[in-house]
Amino acid sequence: MEFRQLQKFSKELKRFSKKYRSLQSDLVKLQDILKVLPRGNGEKHWNRLHSSDDGNIVIFKVRLSCASLRGQSLFRIIYAYNAKNKEVVLIDFIELYDKGEKANEDRDLIKEYLDSLI
Repeated sequence: MEFRQLQKFSKELKRFSKKYRSLQSDLVKLQDILKVLPRGNGEKHWNRLHSSDDGNIVIFKVRLSCASLRGQSLFRIIYAYNAKNKEVVLIDFIELYDKGEKANEDRDLIKEYLDSLI
């Protein structure tokens, strides 16, 4: 399994990491979970936003608990599970946002990502 970050995600991660020091390690913990459960666990913390017709590309929104905030899950991560290539499964981190700053995910960014795969 390979993890990649889109440019906007990396930029937001860097910005938030300055204020929330544990964010990088919290992301590593999420990656460990995604290695086992790339499509989530069916609980309220994972929401499926989009699925391709063949089911190989699925966009999820997941809550991220931040240790710097004593486990509060103010952050949301939008990621794509891409299983088109059966040998290498890709997880592309698309967007990271603070629920206090922004109410919902950037639908245009998700559409742009999906268009780039075609």
